[in-house]
Amino acid sequence: MKKRKSIQIVLIIVLIFTFNFSFTFAQGTESEYSINEPYEFPITQYDDQWKEFETKAEALSVCQIPEEILNKMTTEALLETVLNYPFIIDYIAFNDYKDAADNMMRDFNGFSELLSREDLTEVLLEAYDESDLVSYQEFQAMETDSENMILDIESSNIRSNLSKFWETSNLEFIIAYDQIINPDYTEAEAQQFETTLSNKESQRCNSEIYSQASDIYLKFMAKNSDIMPMAGENIQYTTVKTPKGTSVSVMIRTPDFSSGEITVINASTALAYPQAELQRNPTVKYNCHSYAWYSQSTSNKYWMNSPGAYTMDGSYSFYSNIVSPANAKVFYLSDDHSAIVHSSSSMTGGTATFISKWGEAGVYIHNRLFSPYDASSVQFYV
Repeated sequence: MKKRKSIQIVLIIVLIFTFNFSFTFAQGTESEYSINEPYEFPITQYDDQWKEFETKAEALSVCQIPEEILNKMTTEALLETVLNYPFIIDYIAFNDYKDAADNMMRDFNGFSELLSREDLTEVLLEAYDESDLVSYQEFQAMETDSENMILDIESSNIRSNLSKFWETSNLEFIIAYDQIINPDYTEAEAQQFETTLSNKESQRCNSEIYSQASDIYLKFMAKNSDIMPMAGENIQYTTVKTPKGTSVSVMIRTPDFSSGEITVINASTALAYPQAELQRNPTVKYNCHSYAWYSQSTSNKYWMNSPGAYTMDGSYSFYSNIVSPANAKVFYLSDDHSAIVHSSSSMTGGTATFISKWGEAGVYIHNRLFSPYDASSVQFYV
């Protein structure tokens, strides 16, 4: 009898412990992501303090989400925060969108945390389905508020519509990167995405503002997967010559951005990089390598993936002097970028001024340390 009572007591204790453990675990699981509002950056590109930053590192320092908040944010709140990240459209300035995403993983803890979430695909696809393109009337309202899109940036109408203009493209950028590093989409998820993508393509085709040049997903995946673009870019391959006659592979890309897209790219870039001086409008025709090594002419129509031939055949020689001369070619070892020295300066100084084409964005005169690129290691050629 005592033995039976002892067994009963043990069973009761086990049941109580199991219940308490299960309840506690359930509570912990339920409250693991308890913050369902996006994080508000203390300083953004809309604030006057942003213009006081002298380097991108300074700007990035105010864009990090505190760990105690980051780890408790729901994926929905985290995605909204990433879409509000001041440098979210940096990918427009890169030759390869994946390089931009890789840099963002390194530079912004919110982006790296987002890409680690198990429910990201579900959340992304829902947000993508619900996203809208800016209408012609909304775009006209932005232009009415401010002719160059940034003079009246205090206008809530401009802010909301700038964000809305990029929302669909930014989601496509994240979805493409998600598919590359987390390729385990279910058949249902893949079908849902293809349907939504097709709908967005139709909306772009019928839009008076957007062009096929804003097909971010298709351009991203065309370069980083085995699929061919279903729509969007037309590419012709040809060659140009170095000063010593070596052939260099280049591309002729069409179509180009619409006037509306150019306006918004200029405005958004000016906000993120207020010290950079725009010299020419965005275009997909030529990139940084083509501009720096081949031709600075406005008639340049060639996109160049690698400028290596210009140094390998001796057309330009490595310059090792501590002071870089004006007009020297600049090759970034720490990123996929080329530039031209705009003002002579020390190779190690932070005040060096370069001029370069920012991917598909415009041509800018910019501080070496405040641009979309990692300038920690560069070489000069004359």
